Amino acid sequence: MMGGSSTSGPNLGSSSVSRPGRGGASTSSNPASSGRLVDSRPIRDPAWQRAAQAEIYEYLLSTKTDVELTFLTPKVMKEPTMKQFEEIWKFLVYELDPDFVLGGDAAAAATAKVTDELSPVMKDLGYPFVDSFTKSMLTTITAPHAWFVGLGMLHWMVRLAKAKADWLFDNEDDVYVMEVDQINTMDDKPEIRHVLEFDFLAKSYSKFFQEGEAADYAEEEQQLIDRYHDRFQAQEEQVQAYEGKIATMLKEIDAIKSRPAPLSIACKNLEDAQKKIDECKQGIQSATSRVDKLQRQIAVFTEDVERRRGERRDLDTKQKDIRRQIEQQNLTPEDIERITNEERQLSNALATLNAKLAQVTKTVNDYEVQVARKTDEAEDLLATYDELLVQCGLDADTPPAPISDAQLRVQLYSGRADPRDMIQGPDLRGVVRPALMKFKGAKAAEAVQLEGENDDLSATLETRTRAVQELEAQMKDLEGQRRTIERSIATAQQRMDAEIDRARRANNELEERNRAMEDHLNVGQGARTAELKNLEIEFQSVQARVKKCKAEYLASIIAKCEDIGKTVQSVSNVLHDLELAADAVETRLAKAALQTELALKNGGVLPAALNGSLSGHQGEGEGDRDGDGEMTEQLAAVMEVHAQGLAQRTQDKAAAMEVDAA
Repeated sequence: MMGGSSTSGPNLGSSSVSRPGRGGASTSSNPASSGRLVDSRPIRDPAWQRAAQAEIYEYLLSTKTDVELTFLTPKVMKEPTMKQFEEIWKFLVYELDPDFVLGGDAAAAATAKVTDELSPVMKDLGYPFVDSFTKSMLTTITAPHAWFVGLGMLHWMVRLAKAKADWLFDNEDDVYVMEVDQINTMDDKPEIRHVLEFDFLAKSYSKFFQEGEAADYAEEEQQLIDRYHDRFQAQEEQVQAYEGKIATMLKEIDAIKSRPAPLSIACKNLEDAQKKIDECKQGIQSATSRVDKLQRQIAVFTEDVERRRGERRDLDTKQKDIRRQIEQQNLTPEDIERITNEERQLSNALATLNAKLAQVTKTVNDYEVQVARKTDEAEDLLATYDELLVQCGLDADTPPAPISDAQLRVQLYSGRADPRDMIQGPDLRGVVRPALMKFKGAKAAEAVQLEGENDDLSATLETRTRAVQELEAQMKDLEGQRRTIERSIATAQQRMDAEIDRARRANNELEERNRAMEDHLNVGQGARTAELKNLEIEFQSVQARVKKCKAEYLASIIAKCEDIGKTVQSVSNVLHDLELAADAVETRLAKAALQTELALKNGGVLPAALNGSLSGHQGEGEGDRDGDGEMTEQLAAVMEVHAQGLAQRTQDKAAAMEVDAA
């Protein structure tokens, strides 16, 4: 049992509650309050009382009290007797102070009363509401009108005992709990000095109480001096070690001061990088301006080509018209020669135009090739710019915001002979596209995973829905059996009423026969008296049978009604369990739906915090789903067995009622 006293126990492990020679007066060190404190706990609330009773009961069970408190049950915590309350109170006091003796000593313990010792002991323990106790209240503290006061006091004692246990057994590194021989006196904890002084005073007082004025404290004083000497020596060694560390740190500081400041070096590197960035920006702007100029030139050449093509189409049309005119007219040789010469001239002009068109087309193609190369070189310059940003530490961890209303400028080095060498740098198309495809694949995998989890949750919901539907079908069967029992009871009631009617008719017949016999005055007095007695005996026998039958049927009806009530209660409990299971499933499905919705809103990826939480608890979630499935299967199995047993009992009772009614 926790809190037991021993010679090697903690130096400050127990309080001193018992006071020899108390004499009804408190020797508590707690200052008396000027007024009564009002208990702010809802001790009159039934819900609070049930919680307090459960906590007290669980604590008493956890301390292995079944040997001492054999009467302990949950009902005792609700309605205890005075003797049971006194035993529980004394046990809790012993838990708080193992040296406590009722009455102050062993001689007075046999005659001491708990009601006399309760107020002083609780005041010594520091119970804040002890001033509200009265003599009459303590004598009837287990009565229904005053039990909430005793329950609140026991609950406070249990909380105090738990706090003491936590302090004594959970704080293993607390020097106030450790034994003095186990404490490292060379530690730098300031409370060690208090423990050493307390141990010295305790040993000195113990020797004084044993030997009186002749006690010699030289050994205790020398032990205290040795401990202080060891402690001071350890502190001196620590001071020397700290001084050595300080000297080393001063040397390191001097060495750091002799070197150039890292901040100045970083600033210089930043300035160089900024210059390179400015040069890159200027190159990009120059390249962009050259691209714009080339695009304008290409547009001019394109317009020229279109204009020349239009002219050629017009010439072809005119040639066709001329040929039609030649065919329609009768021309002389001179006209034909003249027309031939004109045709030759037109052919030469057309050939010249075709040559110019081919030259212009070639020039346009060359310009398009140059634009493509310069665009690639501009992209290479952008990649170089991004690399410089990363090297300078100016690249953000998160993707930048979309760029709008921006112009791309590529600086071309016109001094190069080959147009492909006019722009230098890596090709962005070989870097960006694979990264985007990898990002797209990751998003697709996450979407597939979320869809799989949603399918699992849907399957679980369907399974549990089928289980609920099966249980509802069983409930309907039980409801039908209940109606069958009610009909059997109604039939038995009708039969009992018919039996009562027959008994009444028999009684009426007997009364008529009695009146008829009274009419026969000519019969002898003795014969009439004997016949009347026989009739009275028969009438009393019939009345007794009727009363017995009525009582039996009434008892049978009451028993069947009680069975029906129990059946209805069992059905209600089953429905309540089903509602709890359904609520748990709905909560899990709502959580999964919320997670899926958040993932879909974020493009298939959960937010960072939620994603980390889900990944950290994925195993736990799978365990919960397995646990829920197993719980549902067990619940369904138990409910099925319970329903079968209930149906069998109902059928047996219905058959018994039919037999009784018959």
